[in-house]
Order: sequence, then structure tokens, then C-alpha cells
Amino acid sequence: MMGIGYFGKKAMAAGKNLNVKSYFYNQAVWVERFAWLPKRCELTHKWIWLRKGMMGMAMWVGPGDTIVEVRWHGYKEHIIWTLKK
Repeated sequence: MMGIGYFGKKAMAAGKNLNVKSYFYNQAVWVERFAWLPKRCELTHKWIWLRKGMMGMAMWVGPGDTIVEVRWHGYKEHIIWTLKK
């Protein structure tokens, strides 16, 4: 998975075991977008195409290149996920 090396060393140095997926969700900024091209929902693995969805972006900055990680949620699924967490 992209970006694991950037905070993996910090986690090992601190003696903690961080989950990569939960770390993305803590850092991501969510924006409502219209999916013109087919995207896969991260929660349900259904296709999002020609309808509204939520796009989450997290930026990993390290000693090398900057990496932007993007994940998609269906609009209704994102609302349910937000209420559950």
C-alpha cells in the first residue's frame, strides 16, 4: 500500500502498531463529487458511476515524493459510515 513507509518508521520507533486503513481515515479530507468515471466504493465495493459520491484525499509527505491517496464512498454509504463512527 502506498505511503506505508512514511509513518511505518514512526510507528516502529514509538513502539506502536498503527493500522494503515484507520490512519488514512483519520487524515483524510472528504469532499462531495460527481463520479463521471467509474469508481469503486471502499465500503461496499459497489460501482459509483454517474452519481454523487464522497471522495476522500490524504497527502503523505516524506523524504521522497509527495503521495496523494484517494478513496471513494457512495453518498448514502458515507452518511451511514459517518453516523456510525
